[in-house]
Amino acid sequence: FIFNKLLKKFVLNLSVIDKLSLNACIVLLINPFNLFSYSFLLSYMIVFGILIISPKLKKEKNILSFLYNNVIISCISTIISLPIVVRISPDVNLLSIIFNLFFIPFVSYILLPSSFLVLVIPKLEFLYSYIVNAFLFLISKLSNIKVFIITFSHFNLILVIVFYLLFLLSFVNKKY
Repeated sequence: FIFNKLLKKFVLNLSVIDKLSLNACIVLLINPFNLFSYSFLLSYMIVFGILIISPKLKKEKNILSFLYNNVIISCISTIISLPIVVRISPDVNLLSIIFNLFFIPFVSYILLPSSFLVLVIPKLEFLYSYIVNAFLFLISKLSNIKVFIITFSHFNLILVIVFYLLFLLSFVNKKY
């Protein structure tokens, strides 16, 4: 938010992808070793993937559009993160796509806002801790479901580059 306001004040209006790229460059200037951090790679790649497919998301404000958008975001997040996740662990649970349908709204509408609320009203930390612990407990239980696990062999670097180029090319200059 602050980064966006500063860019509007001092620079021409940039696209959201340009802002994301500039943000990644600044983070890498501060600490170049972030380039080798899985959290850095996953965060920026997933946000980039969501930005690329965002024109395809429905703009209507109803429950069907909400569900459709969450399914698309969950699928794209899983697809775009797959090469990186496989580098971390070759086992991928296909149920994660379904789990994300609940986790994304939960984190977006409950967990994140409640964390900001605790900053303003620290006495609510006990409630926030309860929410976080319940969330972590649920995640630990769901991660033990081993029904739809696919084991991949590690992708070589050329295959990963081709994967991301094909993903990018499949969405460039398309009218939705």
